[in-house]
Amino acid sequence: MNELKQILRAYDECQKRGESCVLGTLVHVDGSHYRKPGARSLIDYQGKITGSIGGGCLDNDLILHAHETIKSNAPKLIRYDSTSAEDIIFGMGIGCGGIVDILLEPILPEKSNVMMSALQDCFENLETIAIATVVNSDVEGITRGNKMILKKNGEIINQINNPDGSEQFCNHLKDAFDDRKSSFISESVGDRNVDVCIEVIESPVQLVIIGGGNDAIPLVTFANTLGWDVTVMDHRQDYATEKRFPSAYHVENFTPGELKTRWRDNRPDAVVILTHNFQHDQELLSILLPMELLYLGLLGARSRTARLLKSLEDDGITINESMRRRFHSPVGLGLPAESPAEIALAIVAEIQQELKGK
Repeated sequence: MNELKQILRAYDECQKRGESCVLGTLVHVDGSHYRKPGARSLIDYQGKITGSIGGGCLDNDLILHAHETIKSNAPKLIRYDSTSAEDIIFGMGIGCGGIVDILLEPILPEKSNVMMSALQDCFENLETIAIATVVNSDVEGITRGNKMILKKNGEIINQINNPDGSEQFCNHLKDAFDDRKSSFISESVGDRNVDVCIEVIESPVQLVIIGGGNDAIPLVTFANTLGWDVTVMDHRQDYATEKRFPSAYHVENFTPGELKTRWRDNRPDAVVILTHNFQHDQELLSILLPMELLYLGLLGARSRTARLLKSLEDDGITINESMRRRFHSPVGLGLPAESPAEIALAIVAEIQQELKGK
């Protein structure tokens, strides 16, 4: 399960128990560290940690700070410096050679939390969001922990009580949304300074597997472990069942023609074809290649794929360079793979590489 999904689940459990908890966010890294900015942990009132910021080496200290944060009911910034060799012996023993800043924010059970609500919307509505979180500030109307959130539809949730700061943060969020990049910004608002963590949080990868054979089972398992939302589709009712794919987000029967209208406005990120049927693959490719999906994979030998593409061109379908660039067959990275699980690993690795950057 995706780490953020686990954090949201832990948050819901705290809310049901009526207990306070603390959200820890890695907001800045100078040098090297186990995780990148944006990594999160949720620390409940009992000291249980969900998610990982420091790979476990900071957990005990974070729990102590979390209890203090709940008592003070105020955000707290903690800095860990592992640039010194003495840290390994006398300090936290991190040994990463970097300086990390972690923001701890208390979450009370009787109050709604703008950050957790935004994360829930991100996953439920499958929409990317950009978030600005104030880390340090001596600007009037802007305090540590204040947030501005920009949604895909342009909606803005704003806790910044400063017009100039709001305008500057909004511009940064729009740039981050376009670039899909997070950053740490130190800038002036008037004659005062403010440090802001800018994050882009993307919705889970939407993977559709067409073909519910046995080779799809480990692929669903791997993708689910990464937190992807997986849909399995098959025209055979006996194959497209929740019993065969209990961890899939959706399991459904379909006909290829349905995809033309179904994915006209809301396309998945990646589609993998595992039908093992030449005619079905031909029909599916005639529909899916023109859609220019971010990733389209087909299981099968190169010679088989060449015959499929030639048959499409003979039928008058133009396959341009953009289509070929997004089309992967044989599907999967060139790893030594023979078993269904090994092939599934290669497929998931290739999708991750294509969607998240090489």
